[in-house]
Amino acid sequence: MSPTTSPISSVGSQGSCCSNSAIPPSPNSLITIPQRIHQMAANHVNITNSILYSYEYWEVADNLAKENKDFFNYLNALMGPVTLHSSIAHLVQYTRQGLNWIRHRTQFS
Repeated sequence: MSPTTSPISSVGSQGSCCSNSAIPPSPNSLITIPQRIHQMAANHVNITNSILYSYEYWEVADNLAKENKDFFNYLNALMGPVTLHSSIAHLVQYTRQGLNWIRHRTQFS
């Protein structure tokens, strides 16, 4: 069996796919992108931003929880801790309970 080069290893070498192009692309030429591809790229950027912000928000929430340990210890004991894998229903119940405690605490202060 004789060794052969793969298409990947030959890209950029002499005789590769684009080295014999007679007309270089103009710097002012326009490239049209299909709407579907543009929308997919925009959705990807939005999802990536959401993921990045979710980690930032998680860090802020984690710092607030550390600053208010007693409050969250009581809330976690009653409702169970919130994790990255918590259901939406659990998040809603947890948040409602915490907000009720804050509301009651501010009414009596």
